[in-house]
Amino acid sequence: MSALPVTTKAMMRNNLMPKLDATARTPGDPTTHTLLKSALRIAGLGCWTLNLATREMALSAEALGIFREAGPQLAFESWLRGVDPADAARLPALEEAVRGGQRTFSFEYFFTSPGGARRRLKSDGEVVSLDERGAPVIVAGTVLDLGDSTAEARGAHYGSSRADGAFPWRWEQDANCRFTLLEGGEQRSTPALDLALGRARWELAHAVPLASSWDEHIATLQSHLPFREFEYRIGDGPDTVCFSVSGDPVLDAAGQFRGYRGFAHDITRRVRAEEDARHARLLLQQASRLARVGAWTLRVPGMEVEWTPEGAQLLGGAGDGPLGWEKAFATLEEPYRRELRDRIAACVVQDQAFRMEARLSLENGQKRWLEIIGEPEPSFTGPRRRFMGAVRDVTETRLAAHRLHELNQQLATTFESITSGFYTLDRDWRFTYANHETERVAQRPRGELLGRSITELFPWFAGSRLHQEYERAISGGEPVQLQVFLDALGVWAEVHAYPSAHGLAVYFQDVTDRKLAQDALRASEERHRLLFEVSLDALLQFEWQSGRIIAANPAACGMFALSQAQICELGSSALIAPHEAGLQELVAEVGEAGRARGHLTLVRGDGTPFQAELAGALFRGSDGVTYASVAIRDVSERLRHEAEILALNEGLAEKVRERTADMEAANSELRAFAHSLAHDLRAPIAAIRALAHVLEQRMLGAAEKDRQYASRIRQAAQQLDDYVEALLSHARLSQVSLRSAQVDLSATAEAILDDLRVRDPEHAVTTAIQPGLGTVADPTLLRMVLQNLLENAWKFTKNRGDAEIRFSGQREADGSTTFCVADNGAGFDMDYADKLFGAFQRLHTQAEFPGTGIGLANVQRIVARHGGRVSATGRPGAGAAFCFTLPPWRNTLASPESALACVRPDPDTELQQ
Repeated sequence: MSALPVTTKAMMRNNLMPKLDATARTPGDPTTHTLLKSALRIAGLGCWTLNLATREMALSAEALGIFREAGPQLAFESWLRGVDPADAARLPALEEAVRGGQRTFSFEYFFTSPGGARRRLKSDGEVVSLDERGAPVIVAGTVLDLGDSTAEARGAHYGSSRADGAFPWRWEQDANCRFTLLEGGEQRSTPALDLALGRARWELAHAVPLASSWDEHIATLQSHLPFREFEYRIGDGPDTVCFSVSGDPVLDAAGQFRGYRGFAHDITRRVRAEEDARHARLLLQQASRLARVGAWTLRVPGMEVEWTPEGAQLLGGAGDGPLGWEKAFATLEEPYRRELRDRIAACVVQDQAFRMEARLSLENGQKRWLEIIGEPEPSFTGPRRRFMGAVRDVTETRLAAHRLHELNQQLATTFESITSGFYTLDRDWRFTYANHETERVAQRPRGELLGRSITELFPWFAGSRLHQEYERAISGGEPVQLQVFLDALGVWAEVHAYPSAHGLAVYFQDVTDRKLAQDALRASEERHRLLFEVSLDALLQFEWQSGRIIAANPAACGMFALSQAQICELGSSALIAPHEAGLQELVAEVGEAGRARGHLTLVRGDGTPFQAELAGALFRGSDGVTYASVAIRDVSERLRHEAEILALNEGLAEKVRERTADMEAANSELRAFAHSLAHDLRAPIAAIRALAHVLEQRMLGAAEKDRQYASRIRQAAQQLDDYVEALLSHARLSQVSLRSAQVDLSATAEAILDDLRVRDPEHAVTTAIQPGLGTVADPTLLRMVLQNLLENAWKFTKNRGDAEIRFSGQREADGSTTFCVADNGAGFDMDYADKLFGAFQRLHTQAEFPGTGIGLANVQRIVARHGGRVSATGRPGAGAAFCFTLPPWRNTLASPESALACVRPDPDTELQQ
C-alpha cells in the first residue's frame, strides 16, 4: 500500500477530491472535513486516476495545478509527451511490474507542462480495480511537486536508476574521504558547504543521514564500493540543505585506491515536500481519529478484508490478529447484521452503493452505533472484485439526535396539549409549524398549511390589520399584541406575535366565546335595565345587611306615591307596616334559601297600608356585597275578589252536594227498578216457555206447520230469557269490584279453546297461542273478555273448512301491551265497526250466527274498567281481529308484587262507593 490513507483514496474515487460543500452534507464533525481538506492542500498533493485499458486520466484540482494547463481530462499520451524521455524509458518496466501483480509503486520524473515549465514530480500509485481475470484495470494515486529543475541543464544524469532533482555539484574526495573538490551547485550560499573542504561528509556541521546510518555509509566507503543516492542533510534551521549523493571509487594506474568522485543533488525541496506529506498524513490520521472514521476494503470471492486501525478499533478489534469480515460484524445486533449481508449482496450483484446505520454490542457490554458506507470499485472489463467503504461512530450523533427528538417531542406535546393556537411563519409568510388548535381555527388540516404562504391560503390576510401588525413586529423587532375579529373564519382572536431571525412565532387564543359572553352580558344588562324600567310590578333593589335601597323602578314610585330619591332615602324598613308578623319568617326564609315568596302589609307614602305579594332573591354584586332584588305586587284588590269568590264557591259546593245526593238516589232507584223488572219478566217468560213446550208435545200428531208455530213460541221465549240474562250480567259489571292479580293469558286462552273443542268436536280449528302472555288484572273479568272474543272467533269460523284462530301480544312504544284474537272467519265491513261494541248491536242475523249482541259490549266495559281500550279490524269473508290494550302499569314484565302495588283504582267502583 502507498502511504496515502484509504479514506483519501476513497475520496479520489469519488470525483478525485470531495468539494467542500459536498463534504458538508456528509454527517459528522465539520472540523474533521476541514482537516482533511487542509491536509491535502498543505501537502501539495494532487490526486489522479488512470484507466489502463483506455489510457484515460482524471485529475483533481490540485493535480491540475501541478501539471499546469493540462486540463482535468488528460490522455495518457498527452501526459507522456510532458515526461522527460529518460524517465519515460523506465515506464514500461514499471507497467509490467504492475500487470505482474505489484499493487503499489512510486515514480519520480521530470515533467514539462505545455507552457514550458519544467518540474520535478513524484507520483505514488495503487491498483484500485481488477477485471474478472484479476488483471489491473484502474490505478489511482497522488502526485507531489518536488520543485523547479532549471539548474538541470548544468549537469547530466549520473547513472541513476531514477530521476533525481537538479544535480549541480561535482565533488571529489581523497583516500580518507575528505572533500578536495566541490564545484557547481545552486547559485546560493550554503554555509555548511563553505567549510566542507578537508572534511569528511559525516564531519560536516549537523550532518545527519536521512534513511540509513553513517556506520553503513562508512562501511561502504571503507570497502571501496560505489554507492548511489545516499541521502543526508547538513546545517540547521533555515540553512538546512538535503543532498542525494552518488559516487564511485577512484583508482590510480596501479589500481590503488585514491578516493571518490561523484555528483550531489540538492533534494531539499523534495524532502520538505515529503515532510509536508507526512505531516498531512498525520493530520489525516488525526482527523480520522477525531471523527472516529475507519475504512475497509473487501475482495470477493474470499471475503478478504483490510481495515484501517480506526476501523478495526470501532468494531472492537483487539489488534492481536487479523479481523475477518464475519468476525468484524459478529457484534452487530439483529436485524442490522442481516441487513448488512443483504446490502453487501446487492452491492456485489447489482453494483448498488449503500449507506446504513447499525448497532453493535461489544464484549464489554458497550453499545455503539455505526454508520456503514460501501460501494463497488469501478470495473470496465468485468464484474466487480473489490468493494470499499467506511465505518463511522455515530453513537453521540444518535444520542444527540435522540435527545433532540425527545426535546422536540416534548415541545410538540406541549404545543399540542395547550388549548391555545400556536404557529410559526418564515419571512416569506410560509407556515413552518401549526398545532391542532390552529388547524381547528383555520379550518384546514396541518398538511395543507405547512410550507404554504398565509397570503395564498387566506387571501383576506393581505392588507388586513393582522398583516400590518405582523409587518410591524418583524420590521421593529418587537412583539405585538392585538384583539381582532377574523371575519372569514368567524372567530375573535387575541393574538401575540413574537419576531425572530427566522420569521414570526404567533400565539393566539380563540376568545370568541368570551367575546360573545361579554356581548351577551352587555345585552343582558340592557334587557334587565329595560325590564326594570317598564315592569308593571314594583321592583326594588337594596343592600341586604343595611336595608339601604339603591334602586326603585317607576312602578314602585307609583305604588308608594314617592319619588325614587324619597324611596332610597327612607330605606326598606320605612315601607313595611309596623309590627308586621310575617316579616321575620320571610327574612329567615331568604337567609336560608337565598330566595322567598310571601305576603306583607306595606305602607304608602301617605301612610295608607295595603296588602302586597313579594318575591325576592339574593345576589352577590361584583363588589362582593350581597344585594336583594324584590318584586312587589299590590294584591289588596285581588284579596277582596278572592274573598267574594270563596263565598260564592261555598254556596256552589252546597248545591253540588245536594244535586249529587239526588242523582245517587235516582240511580239507586233505577237499578232497583231494572233488577225488579228483569226478575218480574223472567217468571212469565218461563211460563210461556214451559206452556209452549207442553203445547209442542201435545201437537205431535198435528200438522207440521202447527208444530212449527209452537216451536217458534218456545224459541222466542228462550231468546227473550237470554236477553234478560244478558241485560242482568251487563248491569252487574258496573257493580263488581276489581280484584287485581297476575293473570296468565296464554294458559287462560288455551283452557277456553279446549272447552270449545269439547263442546263442538265437529268444528275443526287450527289454533296458535303465543306463550308467556300475561298481565295484572281481575282474573274473572279478564277470562270473560277472552271467552267472549274466542267464542265469537269459534262461532264466526263455523263455515270455514280451514278455520284458524290466533292469540298474540305485542309491547307498544309507550309501554302498554296489546293483546289480539284474530280469525279467518266471516269478518265484517269496517263501515259498521262503530256498532260492534254497542249493547244488542249485531251485524249478522240470528239465523246466520245466533247470539245476544251483548258480548262485545261487556268486553269494552271490562277493558275500560282496567284503564284500557278496545279496537277491531276486519274484512268481509277474510276474518277479523279484536284487540284490547292494557296500560303500562299492568305490564307483566314487572314482578307481581310491584304490579299489584301500582294497580289503579277503578273509577266506576269509586262512583259506586
